[in-house]
Amino acid sequence: MGFESRRLASKTKKPPPPILSHEFIITNHGDIASVILMLVVIGFMFHWSLPFAQFMVIPQHNESVQFTGDTEPKMYYRSGSKDIGCIVFYTVVWITFHCIIQEYIVDKIQRRLHMSRVRLARFAESCHLGPIAALSCGFAVYNLYELGVHKDFSLLWQGYPEQHRYLTLNFKLFFLLQISYWIHQFPEFYFQKLKKEEMKERTGYSLLFLVFVTAAYFANFIRLASVLLALEYASLSLLHLSRLVYFSGKATNTGRIFRLWNLLFPVVRLSSMVISVLVLWYGLRSHETPYINFETGNYNTHVIRLNALIFLLLTQVYLFYNFARFHFARWNSRPTAPEPVPRKKTFKNKKDDKKSK
Repeated sequence: MGFESRRLASKTKKPPPPILSHEFIITNHGDIASVILMLVVIGFMFHWSLPFAQFMVIPQHNESVQFTGDTEPKMYYRSGSKDIGCIVFYTVVWITFHCIIQEYIVDKIQRRLHMSRVRLARFAESCHLGPIAALSCGFAVYNLYELGVHKDFSLLWQGYPEQHRYLTLNFKLFFLLQISYWIHQFPEFYFQKLKKEEMKERTGYSLLFLVFVTAAYFANFIRLASVLLALEYASLSLLHLSRLVYFSGKATNTGRIFRLWNLLFPVVRLSSMVISVLVLWYGLRSHETPYINFETGNYNTHVIRLNALIFLLLTQVYLFYNFARFHFARWNSRPTAPEPVPRKKTFKNKKDDKKSK
């Protein structure tokens, strides 16, 4: 009986997809990405492939610089064209990491919860974005604390571009990982077989993050971008935490977490607008230059600064508009309590009273 059942199972089993077909790539994209990473790492073992492996893995554009206050020269990093290798490599790392989290954590949780397709997509999105947002917020706060912004807020614009273009290793890795993470979102749309509606929504905020982080990194507005990203990721981490608790259905007090996010969201929007105006309109105005200087990395022209400020303000206004519209629509759709119907007083006839007597 066991042999016959195995024969029937082998007959009903689907044949493997052809090699290099769409189904084959989607099913095995995690293994393909891990093989690529392994080949790059093996390149460190051979002399002829060592330069390529270093170009792909190790951050480039490093210099020994001594600033005022430093007792000795320290190693700093700049942005440049050689960062493309690290961005490509870290993008493949994110694809592999995404596949591992999806297969060994998210899929197992989803099988236990038995959710609908829409909830499954939302739950998987929050499972990936929530921890990344929390870690990114902590990483950005640590970099700013190490820089000393909490002691001197003017460090966000003082010393631009001489000191802003030279980054510590943590700042360099933070922005390289951010750029590669938002790039890896686009091939994930293909690997996850997302619908057009889901793809449209995720493409919007992924492209917004990618443009903002990339422009800030290569234009040396690192410190301002780190503050804004820390605020934004704090809001996102709380949002996705509340969504995870809500979709899991394991807790009854999800409303408290959503209320906390409802309070944090407008605070983040207002804080981002105030900091952007303070740095771009008032702080960097004293260091303005009429033309872009690519050699010194000075992009502090009036046109760039004004356009960057308009972009940030419009983004914050747009996000707050969607937030307010969602809550107004939710408020209007709330079921109204039915008005109590007054009871009619019943009067007995006098004849009935006499009969009862």
